[in-house]
Amino acid sequence: MNISIMKPHVSDPLRDDRIRLAAQGILGAARDAMVRLFDTLAEWQGRTMERRHLMKLDARLLRNAGLTKADAAAEYAKPFWRT
Repeated sequence: MNISIMKPHVSDPLRDDRIRLAAQGILGAARDAMVRLFDTLAEWQGRTMERRHLMKLDARLLRNAGLTKADAAAEYAKPFWRT
């Protein structure tokens, strides 16, 4: 009769460290991706707000900035992701 006895699980410290380091790497990459995403979203929101403000400027203020109403309208017409 062949009876197999299961060995109690013995933790391998090197394996545990490798798993921990891999998890830290993955979490670090995910964190970095989230930071880049939020930075991009903030940039897009800022660009949209600036374009709205630009459209509210009168001709005198636009002229002071070296722009015309047509320049302001062309900038306003751009999608938020375009510079």
